[in-house]
Amino acid sequence: MFLLVTSLVLCELLQPAFLLILEKPASSLNVRFDARTMNLTWDCQENTTFSRCFLTDKKGRIVEPRVTNKQCSCTFREICLHGGVTFEVHVNTSQRAFQEKLLYPNSGREGTAAQNFSCFIYNVDFMNCTWVRGPTAPRDVQYFLYIQNSNVDRTSGVQGCILQRFNPPGNVTVRCNTTHCLVRWKQPRTYQKLSYLDFQYQLDVHRKINVSGDLENRYNFPSSEPRAKHAVKIRAADVRILNWSSWSEAAEFGSLGYRDCSRQSHRSKTN
Repeated sequence: MFLLVTSLVLCELLQPAFLLILEKPASSLNVRFDARTMNLTWDCQENTTFSRCFLTDKKGRIVEPRVTNKQCSCTFREICLHGGVTFEVHVNTSQRAFQEKLLYPNSGREGTAAQNFSCFIYNVDFMNCTWVRGPTAPRDVQYFLYIQNSNVDRTSGVQGCILQRFNPPGNVTVRCNTTHCLVRWKQPRTYQKLSYLDFQYQLDVHRKINVSGDLENRYNFPSSEPRAKHAVKIRAADVRILNWSSWSEAAEFGSLGYRDCSRQSHRSKTN
């Protein structure tokens, strides 16, 4: 099952002047990196015949995006910067070759990084993130949060927890015949595109009933006529993480003037 995830990079900035350390050769490409956009840029050279950019992380792994000879920038996706990385740009022209490195260190002392970092998305368009100050960080430390959309299912190296809290299901209706009632509802709008298999529902009709999303937003239950007046409400969650939405508006069905004899009898026995 494919899971769309959002990548978040939480950075601490204590001394901005030392965040980037540039190694300049005699003739510089003036390489610079923007952690907010994840763009690496350099000065364009005339008559460029070859361009290459890549990074090396602290474990020696190399990440290299595609770049054409006419481009003077490249964008990195799905990378972690908190351990420090080294960017490198190679440019060949008809006259000479350029090579330049840019060091992006992990700023801050041990224990100053933010802890207990988590985020959740609510009402589809809003995200709330929380964290606590690192144990050795000063009281006036400033943390900066950068957000980047991701279409990669991460299986390791998770730096935080990201949840989506759905809105309650909408358009709840109940249709009954002489023996059964059918409840239908509309799948909640979500930040990510999800199929009906990604949902779990819970119905409250005198008791809580769990309904799988593969039933395609419907639940049929026995309820013979005449039936007392009842109300049903529904809430939703991601099947992988049961972070329940609030309850929907109640949908009523049945007759107001009829007593539910089975419920009355049950109460009499327990009294």
